[in-house]
Amino acid sequence: MTRALIVERLTWRALVAGLMAMAVWLVLALPGLTQPAFPELTGRVVDGANLLSPAREAELEARLAALERDTSDQLVVVTGVSGSGKSSL
Repeated sequence: MTRALIVERLTWRALVAGLMAMAVWLVLALPGLTQPAFPELTGRVVDGANLLSPAREAELEARLAALERDTSDQLVVVTGVSGSGKSSL
């Protein structure tokens, strides 16, 4: 095996290893970059986008409290504003 062939193979392996390392980094880093920012959870209903009337918010709060009391399951309703400024559930 010639010296040029050895260098070529080592260079190719280094390139493949670098690409694999970048792929692993992307797989690990991207989910953290794309997760939405949730408002602080201050109760069972957090209406950050102001979509719910006070009566509807109180009704949901009561129903979610009953659900938790009856089943021990916890459920939170959160509304927020998307990056484009639109309200979302």
